[in-house]
Amino acid sequence: MIIGDSLEDVRTGLVGGASVLGVTSGKTSAQDLKEAGAEVVLDSPENVAQLVAAIAAVTP
Repeated sequence: MIIGDSLEDVRTGLVGGASVLGVTSGKTSAQDLKEAGAEVVLDSPENVAQLVAAIAAVTP
């Protein structure tokens, strides 16, 4: 799994066969991350419970 905030992070994860969790902490919008292929997109990684739930949702 990869957690990233850019389109390049999403592309890298997808090319490598990883699940991708996008975070809008960078300059890329949630919509752009989702359209690029992120399975889940969070506004921030600061809510630990939400982050753990998102990781669980995208990992087998």
